[in-house]
Amino acid sequence: MIQNVMRNYFKEPITGHKILRDKERLVAEVEVDGKTFYLKGEKQSAAFVEKMIGFIDMMRNAKLPFSMSKLTLDGKPYVEHDGLIFYS
Repeated sequence: MIQNVMRNYFKEPITGHKILRDKERLVAEVEVDGKTFYLKGEKQSAAFVEKMIGFIDMMRNAKLPFSMSKLTLDGKPYVEHDGLIFYS
């Protein structure tokens, strides 16, 4: 599943991953081309995730220390897969 989701974010294959949490929400540490990314998958509505990403962007624009979400190769802020919404 991690490989399939990460294909939406990178052309390069992932070189490794580790599941950090797999309870109510999936959290994975993923390595691609020597760089580490964190992938989160949640059972939330797309509308909720879009609002959350908008809030994070607003905080970053205000120069507050929030991490930036990575967009997919086609410019989307999240990926839907196996009933979860993933963002990185």
